[in-house]
Amino acid sequence: KLKVGGELQRFGFKTDLVRRTNESAIPAAVAALSPSQYGQLVSIQGLGDLPAGTPRTWAVPSLSSAASLFNLYDPAAFPLDISAALTSNFRVEEKDTAAFTQLDWTTELFTIPLRGNVGVRWVHTNQHATGWTSVAGTFAQTPVDNTYNDVLPSLNVVAEVTQDLQIRASAAKVMSRADLQQLNPGAAVSFAGN
Repeated sequence: KLKVGGELQRFGFKTDLVRRTNESAIPAAVAALSPSQYGQLVSIQGLGDLPAGTPRTWAVPSLSSAASLFNLYDPAAFPLDISAALTSNFRVEEKDTAAFTQLDWTTELFTIPLRGNVGVRWVHTNQHATGWTSVAGTFAQTPVDNTYNDVLPSLNVVAEVTQDLQIRASAAKVMSRADLQQLNPGAAVSFAGN
């Protein structure tokens, strides 16, 4: 019995990371504030017998106080943009086309029934990825295309030695793909020395 078939699959992955463009800058007005204006002391009780000198009180920030004082959630004060994390922004598209043929068979070998199948699968993969590359601090969008074909034969055989004993054997060439998020074409290249 002969079987033939095919399939078409499309996959996509996209990531956009935005960060505050001025997250490392501390305005003078903020630097002049006392930590007590946006923090508080927290004590933990019931820790049992601890060695002398073990801290039991810590200074922790108060998110609500800090957000109010520093306008943390104001996009005018802290603008968001992809430029602070360009190499983490990319997209990948993949199109897979496959066709297969399989022949199922039954026969006997020295009165032992044999059955199985032999087949082949052809897979065509087309990938397109776009990311950002930094060379000596200059960013450029980088498109990368990759196309490849795989021919994947397979063979399965079952020998029915008795009603209660069957011996199976199979061999196949298979393929494994990288996850799309691992196909980021972005890179950072820097130069050192003279």
